[in-house]
Amino acid sequence: MELESLIESAAANGASDLHLEAGMPAALWVRGALRVAGEVIAPKLLMDMARNLIGEIQWPAFVERRSYDLSKTIRGVRCRINVLQTSRGIGMAIRLLSSFQATIEKLNLHPDLKKFVKNTHGLILVSGPTGSGKSSTLAALIQEINLTEARHIVTVESPIEYTFRPRRAYIRQREVGRDTPSFEQALLDGDHASDLERVGNRPPRPGDGALLHLHRRAATRGLRFPGGNPKRRLRATGGLSCRGRFATAPLPSGFEHPGSRMRNSDGNAGGEEFHPYPRVFQS
Repeated sequence: MELESLIESAAANGASDLHLEAGMPAALWVRGALRVAGEVIAPKLLMDMARNLIGEIQWPAFVERRSYDLSKTIRGVRCRINVLQTSRGIGMAIRLLSSFQATIEKLNLHPDLKKFVKNTHGLILVSGPTGSGKSSTLAALIQEINLTEARHIVTVESPIEYTFRPRRAYIRQREVGRDTPSFEQALLDGDHASDLERVGNRPPRPGDGALLHLHRRAATRGLRFPGGNPKRRLRATGGLSCRGRFATAPLPSGFEHPGSRMRNSDGNAGGEEFHPYPRVFQS
């Protein structure tokens, strides 16, 4: 049993997530339902999988924190992986990402979202529960800019989920831990002539345009800026104008908003399950 074969099998079964736990069989998340598949995974085998995945250089960091995030393409499937320590031993939570380039049309998003990225200054905030489509929605917004405008875009993520091929825009993607020591340092580096920053799960730098996604629980706590009183910090930096905010949520298969049709993962109109992206609504 190998990690590569488990991921390949999960993708073949249409899973959006793969969960591995020492002493338990693999669990697949398929269209909102959890399915157990295969044999029990021995703790030592899963330990070896995790060590090979993380690598000897970064393994001490995992031992210290009991958690490690990374992204990797395995058997042609782009994956976002969290390796974690549990009471049974090693565990893994693996999100299988789509191979096609996210766009507003392919994700069946409301066309009015294109208006959000026309502004050259301000904040766009996307929030929602796990698996509701925050990252894919932001990827679609970035791709809209990439296809239509000549701008300098910097993404700061932990880890990088969707990779972009520059079209009209100049895109620089940075992964925390690999390309920069922290979100804070990356934002300071990005202070040099970037038009747009996409920040995952961390506060943006007040100033130019910023796209930010927050988990629903983080959104209820609000944004926190380093360096003291947020209002004073905002005034000192010229302010951070919120240009738009909306929430994402998984909706039942077959849902469509007025004026649009469901699309398959290949972008063709149809009535099949839109996998792996859930539909979203705006508020």
